[in-house]
Amino acid sequence: MPFVANLTPDTSGVAGWTEGDFLRALHEGRRPDGSALLDAMPWRVYGKIGDVELKAVWAYLRMLPPTPKGKR
Repeated sequence: MPFVANLTPDTSGVAGWTEGDFLRALHEGRRPDGSALLDAMPWRVYGKIGDVELKAVWAYLRMLPPTPKGKR
């Protein structure tokens, strides 16, 4: 089973990310620091979704309560 990333706005998740970081990650497969996303993350598929829809996903993720890794 691959590692599952924390997509909540917690410091162990995407708290420091911007909407632009999120869009870049899904379009280019890179985190804000430039490191590659794991191959298990289907960013190539999600990156084909339009920016309007991806921005809606980002808005939803930002509304989630910050949940520390391992507490989900």
